[in-house]
Amino acid sequence: MGPDEIPPLHHAEPEPLVHGFRGTSGSGSGWEPAGLDELHQLRALVDEAAAVEGDVARALERLTAGAPTGQIVTWAWVTDPKRREVLLVDHAWFGHWEPPGGGVRRGERALGAVPGELVEETGIPPAVPEPAAALVDVVRNVDPDGAVVDTFGVAYAFTVDRAVPLVPEPGQPVAWWPVSAPPPPKAEPNGARLVRHLTAER
Repeated sequence: MGPDEIPPLHHAEPEPLVHGFRGTSGSGSGWEPAGLDELHQLRALVDEAAAVEGDVARALERLTAGAPTGQIVTWAWVTDPKRREVLLVDHAWFGHWEPPGGGVRRGERALGAVPGELVEETGIPPAVPEPAAALVDVVRNVDPDGAVVDTFGVAYAFTVDRAVPLVPEPGQPVAWWPVSAPPPPKAEPNGARLVRHLTAER
């Protein structure tokens, strides 16, 4: 087996999946190559996901060859039990409605990180998502220091009762939206993708 090849998945309890950001953006050395454990777990996420978008296979090849790892972002795709409404956050940072979510921190796995993002942004008590990702995608980004990196997005599905009280973060409204009447066109693609996937199931 060559030095750039990924060994078969065989760890019963792999180390936590961490994002690839290791330093300060703009430092010239903030992004580092993925470790073998990161590659194992990214591959497992892709293999188990209900849907994959973007050239994930090519991105994994680049990481295997030693390319720097970008951020791993996790999203909570929240619907009511009848799957007629979706829960979205009007993110102050992005300026549009999208699912609750955030970056996977050092020492976390995507599956373990997403419930915390849901609690933080909506106030919903800790909930358990479907174990397999609903979607894995990848986007190529250019860092301010010029580094070209692949950012992986991982979405997990949650079912939450519409009656559960919502406690949004200051300046970031949270609301249920009908699948048939999603937010205005400026909605971030992750919100639009969630609605598209729900519509396709019907």
